[in-house]
Amino acid sequence: MISKYQFLLLLNIAFITFCISCNQSDRQKSHPPTETKYQLTATPAVTIQGMSTPVTNRYYYTINTETNMEMEVNGQSMKRSNSSELGLIYETKTDSVGHRSLSIIYDKIHLKQKNNDTETEMDADNAATSADPTEQLLGLLKGTRVTASIDTKGKMTNIQGYQQLVETIMKKINQADGYTRQQVQLQLTQLTGEDFIKTNLEQVAGIFPDTAVYIGDTWQTQSRQPGQIPMLCSNTYHLASVENGKMVIESDTQITADKDNAGSNAATADIKGKQTGILELDEHTRMLLGNTVQSSVKGTIQAMGREIPVTITTYKKMQSKKI
Repeated sequence: MISKYQFLLLLNIAFITFCISCNQSDRQKSHPPTETKYQLTATPAVTIQGMSTPVTNRYYYTINTETNMEMEVNGQSMKRSNSSELGLIYETKTDSVGHRSLSIIYDKIHLKQKNNDTETEMDADNAATSADPTEQLLGLLKGTRVTASIDTKGKMTNIQGYQQLVETIMKKINQADGYTRQQVQLQLTQLTGEDFIKTNLEQVAGIFPDTAVYIGDTWQTQSRQPGQIPMLCSNTYHLASVENGKMVIESDTQITADKDNAGSNAATADIKGKQTGILELDEHTRMLLGNTVQSSVKGTIQAMGREIPVTITTYKKMQSKKI
């Protein structure tokens, strides 16, 4: 014979078990057999069969980026902002098994910088009449091409053309003084280097989960953003919707400076912050249709033998159209 205490304990266990089974049943009902589950990869969702020649698509991407930095040096606040507008032509070729190659053509380059109250502006369209060597450089970039291959995760491999591009342009300004050549080479690396290509042009590399997901599901990844201050990113993605041939993925990212692998040319920093974004993808080709990203980080940068407090905010918007 069981005691009153044992009876109540068994009753509680039975009730908890019933609740768990109800919750499990509810989860199963939320994903009926007829509901679509999406296998997210960077290759086309539909395999092209019986195709004798590759399928070629052309997209025009406009990338607007604005970065604002505020730091305090010797008790004085210093503000710096950079903004850019890039126009890039994407040419993609996809074969019958989903292998994709990519050509990127520079079409528009417009840069603005502001240091406290001093503003500068450079536009590749003004290169022919400009006396500014950096603006002339931008004109040389216009119409040049970089090529790459894209794997099933959207990562760029076998990137070719950017190193030859730098060498060709540097030969054309061979008569310039050493400081000008150094500044031009730095600008070239920032606009055409492998870090720039992967950060701005790699589309959706590394964001896809290993398993198929339903609308509403979330998944996590880890990534690294290269640059003058390399960042480690802990990302959470959410498949928000799939409608009218468009996939919408929302992102929420925690950012910290990669102090252990900064490299010789990177700044030493102790900063952290948050980034949010919305990606819009073509459901069938997985090409990026649009992307909006906002980030804010705060901390210190080591410079001139001291730690300088800094706050950095970035806003980036990518838009595309098929041409």
